[in-house]
Amino acid sequence: MFGLQPLHWLIIILVAILLFAPMRIPQLVRSLKQTFKEFGASVREATEEPPQDKTKGQ
Repeated sequence: MFGLQPLHWLIIILVAILLFAPMRIPQLVRSLKQTFKEFGASVREATEEPPQDKTKGQ
């Protein structure tokens, strides 16, 4: 489109973000950090063995 390659579009988008949203970048980074932290906790929780209930077999 318009003779622009994907790399050109990426650069244009990054420049637009840096010009028009400088106050949003820290908020975006914080929310991404929180998202990855919650995802990691969920993965760790899912891979742990469930606690054994000793009263089930009786």
